[in-house]
Amino acid sequence: INNAKATYGISKTEVAFLRELSDYIAPMNNLVVDEMGIPANISTICKLLDMNRSTVYRNIESLEKCKCLIKFTIENKNDTFVEINPYLFFKGNKIHKFIYDMFDAIGYKRL
Repeated sequence: INNAKATYGISKTEVAFLRELSDYIAPMNNLVVDEMGIPANISTICKLLDMNRSTVYRNIESLEKCKCLIKFTIENKNDTFVEINPYLFFKGNKIHKFIYDMFDAIGYKRL
């Protein structure tokens, strides 16, 4: 995460947000999940981080523009999830190759 500040041009606040979010990253796929391993939507992320919705949205929007994460919606706004760029960090011994391929395909920077 420390290298992300220079590479992606993110602020200290965004680095701090990523650090807090990193506690909830699923091994192998970098999806943000709750304590039970269930994918966490924005409302759940707010609860996990004990932050208000506008703070979470502001950070997620900014970090998505910097290509530090992707936000995707399944059916409606209540089903919006977040996946962290694996070139920033990942949990576990390895990450699925298709996660790297997905981030490469949409032009995400490698550190």
